[in-house]
Amino acid sequence: MDVINAARVRTVWDIRLWRTSTHVPFYNGDSLAAALGDRYEYHPEFAPTSEILADYKDGRIT
Repeated sequence: MDVINAARVRTVWDIRLWRTSTHVPFYNGDSLAAALGDRYEYHPEFAPTSEILADYKDGRIT
């Protein structure tokens, strides 16, 4: 958060398909929303589809 605040970021758009993080729970959507308040916005319409993510993970697209 220090970096975001120091850079004077006005809005953070979360474009992940899923707002959860099993590796770093602080970056769950709920935690980010709580920390950033009205500067946090969730926009899943800009996230890659689950099919695109699967193809990327399988190496079919780069």
